Amino acid sequence: MRKIVTLLASCLMLMTAANAQSSEELTAQALKKLGNPQINVSNHESMQSGARLYMDYCLACHSLEFQRYNITARDMGLQEEDIQKLINTGSYDPREAEFIRSKDGDLIYTAMDRRDAQVWLGVAPPDLSTIARAKGPDYVFKYLLSFYEDESRPTGMNNIAFPNAGMPHVLAELQGTNKPVIQQVAIGECDLEKPEACQFEDVVVGLEKVQDGAMTDLEYRKAVNDLTTFLTYVAEPAQLERAKYGPWVLGFLVIFTILAYALNREYWKDVK
Repeated sequence: MRKIVTLLASCLMLMTAANAQSSEELTAQALKKLGNPQINVSNHESMQSGARLYMDYCLACHSLEFQRYNITARDMGLQEEDIQKLINTGSYDPREAEFIRSKDGDLIYTAMDRRDAQVWLGVAPPDLSTIARAKGPDYVFKYLLSFYEDESRPTGMNNIAFPNAGMPHVLAELQGTNKPVIQQVAIGECDLEKPEACQFEDVVVGLEKVQDGAMTDLEYRKAVNDLTTFLTYVAEPAQLERAKYGPWVLGFLVIFTILAYALNREYWKDVK
């Protein structure tokens, strides 16, 4: 009798695990359909396009406080006279009664005060200097692609990669809007042959376009790829220098190995 009870309990646990896994697998499959970014931080055109998008759509809330305008422009291949084209922020000078733009060497801060943001939004939007390193470029890419309409959310939008995200879909005018494709999955211990006794949850397994944006789907994917490339560079600007020194380091190691081998043969050639 004890063995039978143990067996039934094991079956129920496996059923619960299977349901939970099914929900996670469906979400993972939905994200997999979005594809992966093609990151190349040495592509100046892609970096400049991503930086322009960031300044226009993200910097109103999210700083890059470990990055300076002039260093960013240099690494993207911009000329000194073009640095000001990147700068959208600054401050109002009441004595001069005019808007003073940020300087070339300033750190890239949002114009929104964090204390005001705390009051207005409930929580200050995070700095995104290291988001691509913390979460990975794949996450950033899929997050920006997977917004969908959800009337239950305060912003009217939700996200597959980050469910219940507080951020609105700021790129909606470019992408357009999508509605979710829903599949129901049983919750917890449940006999699926008696669905009336089960509880179900909705899982988003895909997206369906309901309104076009200013870009086609292909153009929007490229724009998001550029933005992800820019954030990947910002997360570790030194990777450009590291890639530059890489061939020299490998060349040194090859030459050192040859010399070490020749020296070893010279020392041991008379030893029997």
